[in-house]
Amino acid sequence: MKKFITLTAVLALIAAVFIISFVGGIYLIQSKVSFKLPEGKHILVLGDSRTKYAVNDNIFSCAENVAQSSEVILFSYCKLRKFLAENEQLNTVILSYWGYTVRAEGMERELFSESYMVNRIPLHLPLMDKEDIAVFSGKKASFIYAVLHPAYKLLINMLTGKPLSYKSLAFGGYKDLHRDKLQEDIERWNRAADKAIDSISVYQKTYLLKIAELCKSKGVELILLSTPDKLEVYGGNELANDFHEAYLPDVKYMDYSTFHLPDSCYGDVTHLNYRGARIFSQYLQERFSADVKEIGEGNRWVYGGEKAE
Repeated sequence: MKKFITLTAVLALIAAVFIISFVGGIYLIQSKVSFKLPEGKHILVLGDSRTKYAVNDNIFSCAENVAQSSEVILFSYCKLRKFLAENEQLNTVILSYWGYTVRAEGMERELFSESYMVNRIPLHLPLMDKEDIAVFSGKKASFIYAVLHPAYKLLINMLTGKPLSYKSLAFGGYKDLHRDKLQEDIERWNRAADKAIDSISVYQKTYLLKIAELCKSKGVELILLSTPDKLEVYGGNELANDFHEAYLPDVKYMDYSTFHLPDSCYGDVTHLNYRGARIFSQYLQERFSADVKEIGEGNRWVYGGEKAE
């Protein structure tokens, strides 16, 4: 029995050393990933799928889009901290902002789901500090599993010898959305009996305020951006408007949710497809700076221009 216990302890120790070495190696290599932006890029676009699919940074050429589908603000904050540290030319940060950005229902369920943690934590761990990691203290087992889960894109790049950068890993970026399901999605929204209470997510609120504070400390302008959508009839952005007024009154809020586009430009109720992104991004290229200068009382600007073609 004594030999068995000794052997078990030795094997456990070997396994622990292997795991620590593996995780430490991944962490060390990934901490060397370059977040240096291409020349001429002085605007960073962050957030969820709304900006990911709406802001084509090949057209809005002074911007670099690193938004990611379903991204919670915690990970946007971690990325922003790294990009600001490596890019002195950054003077503006655009963050996707709408009702679901601050709504507790859905966002917190996403944040603490094992599948979400497995997809995000391995890549973002080197960007996180103790306070960020502490957010997952109530999900220790899932967090540890996520940390041990191999980041396959990182491993592929390691094996092929390709240079590591935010572009070669899954840190986000603009993507053409080839979807034409607006009418189908409208029918779904019309059928939905969404009775969820519009409570504010503690975690989203905390990290939104952190982003605002970080940008202010670095002398970088933070702009909240609501991309074009079809949510007006459903009141989808009311919570965002109230939150901005209550907690971020000093931050500029550019509301393009009423930007006029043909139905063919929407992938669904909340997302532009590639056609819409092309038109909207061209508008940003030509008019964004002028629109920002027009912002007035309350630091909120609402699009009221002519129909885009």
